[in-house]
Amino acid sequence: MKKLFVIIAVPLLLLFACAEPQLQKPTIEKLASDLAGALEKLITDSTTIDKYIKTLTSGTDVGQKKEEFISNLRNTISTLGTKVQYLGIYEIKAATVIYSFDLGMKPDDVDKVYLLHLLLINPESQQRSNYTVPFLTLKNDPNNIYIAVVFKRDNTVIIYPKPIVSQ
Repeated sequence: MKKLFVIIAVPLLLLFACAEPQLQKPTIEKLASDLAGALEKLITDSTTIDKYIKTLTSGTDVGQKKEEFISNLRNTISTLGTKVQYLGIYEIKAATVIYSFDLGMKPDDVDKVYLLHLLLINPESQQRSNYTVPFLTLKNDPNNIYIAVVFKRDNTVIIYPKPIVSQ
């Protein structure tokens, strides 16, 4: 009986010991914290946020809309502060308007939408501003998060979540 145990157990233990360790999936909190760091770097380098904006369709007009979005976000954040502090995230259940983003008309590719709560600090004036940015996960890409997706609907280029521009 002991020999049978040794014959079966030893090879199994060796098999499990030699197996490649599973790569751990990043948590949504870790991804959101990384996004907050990228938003701080956005103030000095507009390319740091590029990987957080997903284009679902191609075209020059789509690329222009993406660049416009990055520029507006950079201007907004740099106006409020140069230091970005991560405060937390919340998943939202309803399509609604939050601060300066309209979360209506969610494309089918979007799985979940979260709110990233930040504290923007201007070191010169010591001004502190709370700022909320939506971010999302995609159904076919659950290990990444995006601050926006750019796509076409009826030949119109759309950013989701849609920034609300004050007139």
